[in-house]
Amino acid sequence: MLRLVLGLTLMILPAVLAEDKHAIPPARGPLPAGVREVSIDEADKVIRERADVAVIDVRSAAEFAEHGHLPRAQLVDYFRMDFVAAIGTLKIDPAKPCLLYCALGGRARRAAEILAKAGYKEILLPKGGFKAWKDAGKPVEGAPKKSAP
Repeated sequence: MLRLVLGLTLMILPAVLAEDKHAIPPARGPLPAGVREVSIDEADKVIRERADVAVIDVRSAAEFAEHGHLPRAQLVDYFRMDFVAAIGTLKIDPAKPCLLYCALGGRARRAAEILAKAGYKEILLPKGGFKAWKDAGKPVEGAPKKSAP
């Protein structure tokens, strides 16, 4: 039985990760205190209506440049060796809300755990990450314009 589960996992995981070579599966278990998932519509509303919300993209610089990003997003690659220090350079108030996202949600969830331990009080994770945002037709900044055929 274990071999069957392992075999299925090894067959499915590459397909999931093929969407984004940097994607990592979300951590399991409950979210830390102060961290909550929000719908894409709620994330969009928060960005549009609350100027005090920090929007942090934890994808790679290449993803940020190639695919665009959420409005007002600041980039801090989750895989940076100095991730926590880099977040500190953004001058974000840990007492104010922070919307944190990546391509699919795995890196953002792990980054949220780190920020919660560092004292951030309210961290919002858009369900489905950037892919869900784009699929919902929400505004994307910085994406290259596609040429008409």
